[in-house]
Amino acid sequence: MRLIYALFILALMVCSGCAPSHVAGRDYTRASEINARKGRAHTLIEGGHYQEAIDLLTPLREHQVKDSQLYSMLGEALWKVGAYDQAVSNFESSIRLNYSDSHTHLTFGEMLMEMGKVGRALTEFELAVSFDEKEPLAHYNYGLALYEFGRKDEALSQWGMARRLDVRDARYAEALGIGHGGTDDVKALEYFEEALQLGANTPVFHNNFGLLLTRLQEYARARTHFETAVGADPHDPRYRFNLAVAALKAKDFRAAIPLLEVLHRDSPDDGTYRIYLARACYEERRFAETIELLEGWLQTPGAVGNPTAGGHKSAGAPVAGLNDAYDVLAMSFRGIGQLDKATVYIGKALEIQPASPIHLNNYGVILAENGRIEEAKAQWQKVLRIEPDNAVAKQNLSAFGK
Repeated sequence: MRLIYALFILALMVCSGCAPSHVAGRDYTRASEINARKGRAHTLIEGGHYQEAIDLLTPLREHQVKDSQLYSMLGEALWKVGAYDQAVSNFESSIRLNYSDSHTHLTFGEMLMEMGKVGRALTEFELAVSFDEKEPLAHYNYGLALYEFGRKDEALSQWGMARRLDVRDARYAEALGIGHGGTDDVKALEYFEEALQLGANTPVFHNNFGLLLTRLQEYARARTHFETAVGADPHDPRYRFNLAVAALKAKDFRAAIPLLEVLHRDSPDDGTYRIYLARACYEERRFAETIELLEGWLQTPGAVGNPTAGGHKSAGAPVAGLNDAYDVLAMSFRGIGQLDKATVYIGKALEIQPASPIHLNNYGVILAENGRIEEAKAQWQKVLRIEPDNAVAKQNLSAFGK
């Protein structure tokens, strides 16, 4: 009996001694499985297979309630399939578990920017930068949010930091080009050229480069970039419109007209397309078409009640106003010899912009053709008080004697 008892105790001791080793092995196996699953999910997210990643990760949440990385990965995948509310919840859970994770703040901020929540995104990018100052993408996105808030100098500083950290990424040079555009176009051109050499090739890049070149009056190059943008994304009307504007500025009206005709046909309520098409037709002396485009339309309440004549919106694109429409219409009536109507419509243009050198010059021309020479001279002299170097006014005064 004692021998049997002793053997039983020994068996218990052996079993109890091996139990912890068995549990530890099982936990290790489970941890390896979880890490392997997260690794596969990461690969799926990188490859754009977001729903598969969600299906792989979601069952883990029940057991991995304190895994901040799991919540962050789920947040990114859910964002990419458009499940914004669920994505926000997962990002917030990840941040609560690991507040100093720069990557989560960065990714969350990118989603918030896409949602239009720029203020909150700004906070996330600021945190991302504070937790990892050597991450160029964090500086880049922080700069985007700052720029959206009109904090241009701070944005340029962040983009400059991103570029110093990674001189090979075209996005950072492009951002600096955009940031300097309009204030220092020569420097902006240097950055756009650099971005081009680094491989920038999106339609947005070519569109922005074209806008810069248009401002610099390099119309041939501008049109090349707009054409590239149109070729890459033929469905975005902004690129075709900007191409048409560059053609107009280069005085290639015949090239501009078909582009504007398509835009006007597709969006007949957009006043800017209509007015630019009318201007191109006027420059080609197609006065009847110009009048048909504008006269009846200007008499509709929708046009007259809208100061931007249709409210065309395109980043960087010029917007035509009612004063432009009245001016073109006035000069078209002048072109067919109906000076009374021309006088009426140029007067309407001046009611909207009384100090416009263009309208004043044209008013002077109409008055002169009506035989009202002294009144015409008064208009041109008014132009020179506004713009002392205005060549058109000087030429008109010289033609009729100062």
